[in-house]
Amino acid sequence: MKYKFLALTAIAALVAIPASSIAQNVPAEGSTIKGNLVIGRSTFALPPGEWKVVAVGSADTTSTGSRSDIAETASVRLVQLAANGTFIASIWTQAPLTSARAPGRWIDSTCDRKDLLHRDDFNVNPFFPECLVINHIVLFLANAPANAFERRAWDWFEKNSVKRPATVLSAFYRKYFSGDYVGVNVAVNPEFFGQEPSLKTAWTESEWHPLVIKNDPKRLAFVESFKKWSYVMAENAKSTLMDRKPKSALLPAFDELRVGSSKVRSITPTDGSSTSAELRLSELKALLDKGLITKEEFDEKRAAILKGL
Repeated sequence: MKYKFLALTAIAALVAIPASSIAQNVPAEGSTIKGNLVIGRSTFALPPGEWKVVAVGSADTTSTGSRSDIAETASVRLVQLAANGTFIASIWTQAPLTSARAPGRWIDSTCDRKDLLHRDDFNVNPFFPECLVINHIVLFLANAPANAFERRAWDWFEKNSVKRPATVLSAFYRKYFSGDYVGVNVAVNPEFFGQEPSLKTAWTESEWHPLVIKNDPKRLAFVESFKKWSYVMAENAKSTLMDRKPKSALLPAFDELRVGSSKVRSITPTDGSSTSAELRLSELKALLDKGLITKEEFDEKRAAILKGL
């Protein structure tokens, strides 16, 4: 994944041990949190239950290439286990502690792939991409990663003897606006929710691959439920970016993904056409105020949003 401004942008490698300024703005590694995750000025809603903070990291983002123009970014990985120690889910959240200056056009390759279980780029202004992708990840943290941040998470799994499933489903949402962005990556264990264990460990041969799963109604139903859940997550993360707080106090419970659960129908799905019109209009007005679009472009986009209501 690449993300950068059209102006020269440098992104330092994500490191596991945060600077003191980062440590003051994120939960402590090893702590347990409930309800929401606070990264600096941004608050993210979490699913119900306790979440263990297994890795905290930081990186620098600059919009000009100058060390005097730095946006500090914090990353936090959370893990939730069942009472018997079974892995339920992991959430990896990224958010800047400061805004990058002189924003131009963000470029993000998250939505470039076409061979995923689901992909939505929301048809928003191309200067500030928004994307949700759902993919299957084989051998999730099965081997020691080279990345220091991911290695911290792997170490925690090893130390606590947490068994990882052969395959997890991942929903990754990223949204940019002006000099800010948010990223939320949720990985869930399908086996915990009643799905059969995966036997294939090659991505193209996995039972969850788009070309294979089409013949498996049970797994297809699970993906559909996870997709609906993921749109709720994305809508809340977008609200965090625009308003510094989520729309809901909590995200829907993961138990609503369980096979045979009737609660899954209570999750309100959304898509690119039904994303909060209020948020989209406020975003559009901010683009106009910053001189990034013309009045004519503003009027055209505004009319299109209102027509979709």
